[in-house]
Amino acid sequence: MFKYVLMLTATPLQNRLWDIYSLVDLLSVARGHQNPFGSEGVFARTFIANDRTQARHLAANMREKFRSIVYGYMSRIRRADANLHFPERVVQLHKVDPEPEELELIDSIASAMAIITNAKSQVEAAVLSPSQQYLAVCLETKNWLGLRTRQAGLLYSIQEQEAVGRIVAGKRGAQGWLLEKTL
Repeated sequence: MFKYVLMLTATPLQNRLWDIYSLVDLLSVARGHQNPFGSEGVFARTFIANDRTQARHLAANMREKFRSIVYGYMSRIRRADANLHFPERVVQLHKVDPEPEELELIDSIASAMAIITNAKSQVEAAVLSPSQQYLAVCLETKNWLGLRTRQAGLLYSIQEQEAVGRIVAGKRGAQGWLLEKTL
């Protein structure tokens, strides 16, 4: 798949174990192998000590196993540890209108997701891999009445014209991101 993958994040989104699971899942797909945590069900039964949806407490007897898996994928360095001083952050948005070929690709991905999720889909963002063979895609999906909005993420092969690995779906809410299912 990718020769190198670098994913930079701040503190995991909501400090839930599912955040770590999802990051490892994305990185394992990029490496071309299965998630070492196993399926969502195996992960929940093995590593989560409290309610599966909250997922804030790691099972005490699995702490070392969890760390060994995570450290195989991630390294944490805080700004204070690296003694880095960053200039003030200035966010600038630049609107870019897609080319006709890009619009066609965006529409085909949204159409395919509409069939898979049985919901209207719209691409929110997409990032092209350095090899220009894959797109990391974030979509908004709505049921046909528009009453239920969810987000989905996937890795899309431009050459094969299909999703690679799992499609994750969830929702954003007052409590943060909640993983609902993988497809």
